[in-house]
Amino acid sequence: MGGMRWMTCLLLASAALAQDVSLAEGDKKMRARDYEGALAEYDKAVAEAPEDPHGHAGRAGALSALKRNDEAIASVTRAIELRPEGRFYHMRGLIQLVREDEAAALADFTKGIEVAPDLGLLHRARADILYGRHDYAGAARGYERAFEIDARDLTAVERLGQTKESLRDFEGALRHYTYLAETASHHPRPFQMRGDVKLALGDYKGAVDDFDAAIYNDEKDGHSYVSRARAKLALGKKEEADADAARSVEMDDNARTHAERGRYWFDTGRSKEAAADFAKAVEKDPEDQDYTRLFLFLARSKLGERDAAVAQLKAYADGRARKDDWYARIAAFLTGQMKEEAFLASANAENAYLAREQECEACWYAGAARLLSGDAAGAKPLLERCIATDVRNFIEYGSARAALAAME
Repeated sequence: MGGMRWMTCLLLASAALAQDVSLAEGDKKMRARDYEGALAEYDKAVAEAPEDPHGHAGRAGALSALKRNDEAIASVTRAIELRPEGRFYHMRGLIQLVREDEAAALADFTKGIEVAPDLGLLHRARADILYGRHDYAGAARGYERAFEIDARDLTAVERLGQTKESLRDFEGALRHYTYLAETASHHPRPFQMRGDVKLALGDYKGAVDDFDAAIYNDEKDGHSYVSRARAKLALGKKEEADADAARSVEMDDNARTHAERGRYWFDTGRSKEAAADFAKAVEKDPEDQDYTRLFLFLARSKLGERDAAVAQLKAYADGRARKDDWYARIAAFLTGQMKEEAFLASANAENAYLAREQECEACWYAGAARLLSGDAAGAKPLLERCIATDVRNFIEYGSARAALAAME
């Protein structure tokens, strides 16, 4: 009887060893992006130890990488059934996001926090969803908790700073970005973000210093060249500002840099240069330049190309999958399909933060439309309403401020 018991133990140990080898090989192939090979190894691990959750979780990761997400959900669900750990809920939540099922992802991250309240990744993932839903206060609490759990989670700190901006707590945002700048002083991004807040707050010298540091860390940082141009322009250094704007695309020729430089040209009254940059941004990234298309419309209209601009924006808006969202209303207003009064009244989201952001945008585009028609007197109170929202991290806020300055 004793021999049989030890033989059983030996067989179980051998199976566990074989499973460990398969899991290790699967992990190795995942890192090499050999997802088919990884799946084969995880299948072996499951066959060798079907009651161990790790093989099922490994299969889920490989299946998701292969875009077989329904099967991935089934595998990670089996892992949760076998052992309801926070990391498995985190994995399933991420796969739900890939499947565009945000509600299911939020439920998984919330349940995961119940099971593993000290797993920071769960708090951060849940906060990301809350931020996207404009629940900035809830998002801030999640990012703060993630950072409390793991002080090395600099992504949580960065997103906390961005959330503070959305809460219009700009001093709080500065504190978090300063922490990042001190902790990751070799990286350009903390200095970019802190410089942008200083620029919005009117600390132009401090902004220039931060953009200098960002460019020192990455000389190809196109965003910081354009932002430094804005700060230098505010300091009365127009030639240096224009040189930075020109340099930005030379160093970083991508859609984002063209879009940002286009807004610099637009806000300084150079519609031809602005239209060229906006068009280039759309050409380089046609799927992710919705608001650049709105500014392209404004720039082309300023150049006397309104009919063509209307046709271009209308064709794009009509081709979008979402026909009745906020962006569709902006496009409908600009192309003459919606009256100003109805457009401004439609900036009425139930969420208070979102309503304020919509008001910022609505007042800017309504004011810009009045400027296009030559009605500067009617545009001014709309632009002032845009500024009064204090949504300083929106591009429309900056353009409204520039337009008002040009009127003086």
